[in-house]
Formats: sequence, structure tokens, C-alpha cells
Amino acid sequence: MKFIEVSRITNIIHQQYQKRTKQFLLLTLMITIITTLISYFLTPNLSELNQNLDRVSNDAAGLSKVFVYVVNNGLHVPLQMFFLSLIPIPFLYLCNLILTAIIPGILFGIMLHLSFAESLPIFVASLPHSITEMLAYCILAALLYDINKVIRLKVKKCFKKTTETSYFFKIFLQLVKGFLIIVLPLIILAAFLETYFADYIYSLFK
Repeated sequence: MKFIEVSRITNIIHQQYQKRTKQFLLLTLMITIITTLISYFLTPNLSELNQNLDRVSNDAAGLSKVFVYVVNNGLHVPLQMFFLSLIPIPFLYLCNLILTAIIPGILFGIMLHLSFAESLPIFVASLPHSITEMLAYCILAALLYDINKVIRLKVKKCFKKTTETSYFFKIFLQLVKGFLIIVLPLIILAAFLETYFADYIYSLFK
């Protein structure tokens, strides 16, 4: 009976994370689409940017590019999101996720405005790693939701008596486990997709 109860509770927790992840992912995609449309219609005629479209992915190559990607997107950004989740303000940790959605939207909009034919291959080639990266951050945000909730409950206890209890260490271990098992591998996958698979997709249009 105890095993059944534990499994039931675990399934409920996983369902909550899945629901939050889907909500965050939907929000992220909507922001990207809206940003793309806005930048597409508001972008002036930038001829210089059009000449530099082919240089976007030439700064680094091979495993060195993968390493830089993983260090930045797999360590720096998650740490920033974690520290923001420790501030007792709801959803402040979504700032990085929102920026991750806005920046590609702006770039996609500008490129589509300059040349639809030339930018479409870049857009299609960037979809696999962009969506994988966004999914990783959405899962991380779903995990950080509980961390932020615990922090807010602790602050609330300082000003008001409450019978609610929080288990920060247990939730923190869940966060670390989820990061190592799901989030970081997705970021590594996104790094390889951007470095190798994106070039392959782009070459199919030539």
C-alpha cells in the first residue's frame, strides 16, 4: 500500500512538472512568433545586415563551438535562472527564458524582412536546436517554480503565522536531479544540433 501511495504521489508531481513545462513552452513559442511578426513589419531596410547573414555561424566550429554553447547555455544561463528563483518574486526566473524567445524572434523577423528566400534556410536549420534549447529552459523553469514557491513561503512566515511547511532541501535535490538528467543533456543535444545538424539542413537548400 505504501509503495502504491508513493508511486501515486510521484506521478502527480511529474504531471505537475509536465503541465508547467507545456505552459512555459507555449508561452515561449507565442513570444517568439509575436516578436518575429513585430520585427518583420517594423524592420527598416538594413543592407549591411543582409551582407552578414552568412557570417552568423562562422565564429567557432566543431567541438569548440559545442563547448562554448554548453558552458554558456548549460551552465551560465541555468545559474542565472536559479539565482533569480531565490528572489521572492513570482516568475522572475522567466527573464532568461523570455529573452531566449525574444532574441530569435527579432533575428528571424529581420532576416525574413531582408530576404525571404535567403533567410528561410537559416530559419529552418535553426528550428531543431532552438526548440530543444527552449524546451530545456521550460523544464528548468518548471523545476524552479517550486524553489521560488518555497522561498516565498519562507518570507511569508516571517511576517505571518502559517501552518504551511516547505522542504527546500528535498525540492533542491529534485532540481539538481532534473537538471543533470534532463535539462543538461537537452542543452548538449541542442549544442550538437546547432553545430552539425543545422549546417546539414542548410546545405540541403543549396
